[in-house]
Amino acid sequence: MITLEGPSTIRQSYANSDFAASYINFYLCNDAVIAPEFGDKRTDRNTRDILQEQFTGREII
Repeated sequence: MITLEGPSTIRQSYANSDFAASYINFYLCNDAVIAPEFGDKRTDRNTRDILQEQFTGREII
């Protein structure tokens, strides 16, 4: 099982009680994976690395 850790910080423009930051809404298309970034450099990079491992041959955007 692959676990994607959620960001511990998010961009101030998204910060409110109605926003749930999560990486589960990535999108597969052609030769790419479109993934969200939240401005938390550590978890954004970790998620990008995990997605690259899972979807070899696709560009992570």
